[in-house]
Amino acid sequence: MKNDQKLLLLLTPSWVVNFVGITFGVLATGATIVLSHYQGSELQRQIFEVQAHTNPGAESDSYQTIASNIANNQFLGALPLLLTWAAVGLIVYFFATSIVRSFGQAAELRDELSYVHVSRQERLREAWQHLAIRIAAAVGWFIFIKVTLSVLVPYALSAAKVASQSLSLQSVGYTLLGVGVLYAVVCIHVVFLRLIALKPRLFG
Repeated sequence: MKNDQKLLLLLTPSWVVNFVGITFGVLATGATIVLSHYQGSELQRQIFEVQAHTNPGAESDSYQTIASNIANNQFLGALPLLLTWAAVGLIVYFFATSIVRSFGQAAELRDELSYVHVSRQERLREAWQHLAIRIAAAVGWFIFIKVTLSVLVPYALSAAKVASQSLSLQSVGYTLLGVGVLYAVVCIHVVFLRLIALKPRLFG
């Protein structure tokens, strides 16, 4: 029962994640809509500009152009590797703090391991399981960062760009789609960070 509650906490967004996710989704989608109307802007030219022959209402063409421009951006291209090394740093940090904590509680640990019902191999197995979960989470996070930058973000921005072409019920739908995709992206990234930290909640 306790494990089920922890799993539920791990997978469900907190109010902080909801706030950050919705704010990020609204701001990114709103910025895309605004920039779509300013053809001379440098950011619009680098990421949101669609070729002259492209039909401005075609979501697929907008997606291909945005995905290509994001892929060609040097900073965004290096971002997955940068964040992966950050995740490795977090794993090393948590591992180091665990060692320090173990030294600080050496007497307690020795007494605990001397109990008949406590298995040393079980404790060691648990430590290796934690390390394996963190490494798997870091690898999964790296893959999802790549998917985010190459698929999900371009899809959300292209939906927002299509929404900027006209004011209609369909445009509202595209706007909500863009916000929803970006919100989901934030939530999934937080789940990976929780797995790396082995905490159902990063704060609190």
